[in-house]
Amino acid sequence: MPDDLRLTFKILKNADCLPPELDLRRDIIRLRDLLSTVHDSERRRALVGEVNMKILRLNLMRPVPLTSESARLYIDKSPRTDSAQ
Repeated sequence: MPDDLRLTFKILKNADCLPPELDLRRDIIRLRDLLSTVHDSERRRALVGEVNMKILRLNLMRPVPLTSESARLYIDKSPRTDSAQ
């Protein structure tokens, strides 16, 4: 990686500035962790809605939705069953 880009990324990281996609991913992870500790059904429902909205926004930002990308990675790693092995 070029030195100027490395320095730029280091400055942004130290300033806690993330690209919007990474910021959303961090929020989703934080909310999922919080969801595992909440026992009130109304609060859980609200958190699930918030997580779903953030996942939707993240998917709209990405060229490939998270679920499709995850499935593709799984398929790529699965053993092949056709005769082309």
